Amino acid sequence: MAALAKRAWISLVLGIVWTALLVVLFVARGGVEAFATDAATRIPLSLLFVAMLILNLFLGVPWKARMAPNAEVDERDIEILRRAPYVQLLAIIFTLAGWNIGLTEYYWDAGCIPVTWPYLILISVVIVSTLAQALGVLIGYRKG
Repeated sequence: MAALAKRAWISLVLGIVWTALLVVLFVARGGVEAFATDAATRIPLSLLFVAMLILNLFLGVPWKARMAPNAEVDERDIEILRRAPYVQLLAIIFTLAGWNIGLTEYYWDAGCIPVTWPYLILISVVIVSTLAQALGVLIGYRKG
């Protein structure tokens, strides 16, 4: 298995585990209502989200593939890294479309959505983007 593919698997598995942890804590702490009204819920979950971003920065696919001192990156790896953002883009578009349609329909009569939702949209889009990046690399290896 290529080093980049191995890094993508590690990134994908860690991302899924971290996401599952965030979701379980979010639901266990009271969901959207607690997130909107209780800083003791919102702040720790936000800190866990930021920790995920920082970990992804150092353990994520592209950084490790391009910057690691002993990284073995060949032309095929570079081409796969160039195509991976297409998977990311599709994942982001579908995530935003789902949020947009779902929230618009649910809050149509109210005329606006509560302030908590854009925050949760941001978190979900970043999570989807990081997972889709690793998935894009793995799809690139599968097709290649």
